[in-house]
Amino acid sequence: MKRIAMVSLLFTIAFAVSAFACNFDSFTPNADCNGWSVSGSVYIGPNTAYVDMIYDVTLSDGSGTVATFNGSEMIYSASPTFSYGSAWGMELCGDYTATGTFHISDPGGEDTETFSISFRCICDEPNGCTGTPGYWKNHPDDWPVSGLTIGGVPYTKAQLMIIFDLPVRGDASIKLFHHLVAAKLNVLHGAGSSIQGMIDAADAFLAVHPLYSRPTGALKTECNGYKNALAAYNESGPCGEPTIQGVSRALTTTTAPKAEATTWGVIKQMYK
Repeated sequence: MKRIAMVSLLFTIAFAVSAFACNFDSFTPNADCNGWSVSGSVYIGPNTAYVDMIYDVTLSDGSGTVATFNGSEMIYSASPTFSYGSAWGMELCGDYTATGTFHISDPGGEDTETFSISFRCICDEPNGCTGTPGYWKNHPDDWPVSGLTIGGVPYTKAQLMIIFDLPVRGDASIKLFHHLVAAKLNVLHGAGSSIQGMIDAADAFLAVHPLYSRPTGALKTECNGYKNALAAYNESGPCGEPTIQGVSRALTTTTAPKAEATTWGVIKQMYK
């Protein structure tokens, strides 16, 4: 009997607390180059009509705070879901981190959710330069990504550097591969995306006729057509020339880093 009475007392205390307390039931944040948003739902005790949600969102880059957003919203028990957000109000280029704090409270309690999301924004540059396969091979520090998917196959930067060294030896698929990698890097580097349709077509071709497939006849003609279009784009505004977005860039040559524990034999295994 005493045990039953004790359990009953604990239940009564727990119910009394939950009747007034509030907490986040769900919380989904998002932040990208366009802006930030949060959505979710809140538990509100049966004796409370609404809770106040106070928020503070900060956008920062390597130099410090870029923008801040703060305010408060009321969330009502009749409709305890929420969805808020805002555009940054500016074009972003570079690496950023968005952080946010969302706090709710009522007379019986409080709860807090936070987030921190990092992202990179690449902006098109009307006069952005384009690099050839040789340029990207000799300028590994300029790569905007650490890997690419070519023909549906993901490659690391180290593997792509090895493939750049691969002799062509009459294999049109290798030539196309080299120029497709360069074209993708050029777009990601900010040279503009007018070539995207040809990039997609070349990707689709290599997905069916992959690297080292040695296409012949009509397939070789089709392969060379994609390669020639990509090569014309890659050679249209050579990186290393002066007056790129008003910035002079001297043409330099660096030694490509040696791939770690990766060989062409390993890469060839992807196609077996």
